[in-house]
Amino acid sequence: MKTLSKIRLALNPWAGRRAEREAWEMFADAAMAYLECSERSAAEHDQLRKDVDEFVGVFNDGMLASMVAEKFTCTETDALARFFARAGHTDVAELWLECHAEGDDDLDDLHRDYKDDDDTTGTVVDLGKYIVELAA
Repeated sequence: MKTLSKIRLALNPWAGRRAEREAWEMFADAAMAYLECSERSAAEHDQLRKDVDEFVGVFNDGMLASMVAEKFTCTETDALARFFARAGHTDVAELWLECHAEGDDDLDDLHRDYKDDDDTTGTVVDLGKYIVELAA
């Protein structure tokens, strides 16, 4: 079965990226739904908060973000940043968005503003405002 999956991925590498993106989005949505569920006991909620804080602690690393974020698509980065922001860690969300925007040279990048067609570098959007809209 693994060999068949490798062959499919070799024939269509974008399928793997799409699955990766969908997994990030599902993770962020599921984690936040779990956090917001009022039926959880206080102990379950506290444990989940500790787990989220541990996860955020691992990703609150500028070196990691600078090496990895530019490889994510805008959608993947947004899903991760949305999770961080909704979990109360807007500083970590901004870190990942900033590192993604600095390393992403796609002219359609959602995290950069371009003055005109001749502007090939653009400027990073106002991330504070972007995060508020993203987490809403």
